[in-house]
Amino acid sequence: IADDPVLAAKQPDKKPDPVDSGVQITREVNSKDERLSWVRAYQGGECFFARAVSVGEAKTSIEGIGANAEAFVRLEKDFKKRFGFEPQIEVRKIVNTQCGIATFLSGIAQETLPEMRMGLDNDKIKSNERLKGTLTGLSKPNVVLYLVDNEGTIHQFDRLLKRKDQEGSFGIKLVELKTRSPLPQLVLALSSDNPVKAAALR
Repeated sequence: IADDPVLAAKQPDKKPDPVDSGVQITREVNSKDERLSWVRAYQGGECFFARAVSVGEAKTSIEGIGANAEAFVRLEKDFKKRFGFEPQIEVRKIVNTQCGIATFLSGIAQETLPEMRMGLDNDKIKSNERLKGTLTGLSKPNVVLYLVDNEGTIHQFDRLLKRKDQEGSFGIKLVELKTRSPLPQLVLALSSDNPVKAAALR
């Protein structure tokens, strides 16, 4: 029967139905939203904060702060088990006296990608050198900057922020004793449509 030209013409090879592009895009969006929600809800234990900063079709970048690096190793394994690929994770180690910042950030985190990004010229600063950095994505009118030292003391220094449109730069001189070992200090930027009360961080 297959050699019959008439039947052959009536029985073409069956091709898979084309995938509706709208359905495919919806699935991709749902997958991205699911990953954002998953990272937001992940429980890494005490002194732990993580958030997704970029999400692609088969790529997710996560940044976090915490006192225990093992918590982020577990995060990586759990994420891969759930979604089938390893995320890119950037971790900033903090000390126990700075753990309140992780708790604070966990309480205000949202299931959306951040608009504001910070970059530092150098993350290793010697005594009497200036800590310099930039901010991009400043779409909100209110921005505050905090330096949290190794003792957990919070210093607000957004008065030093030089802002132009949706970008800004800052510089602050760090005074440390030359005999001290390197100490972890944390720079935190918050933006909001409404004024940010400094007391909310303490």
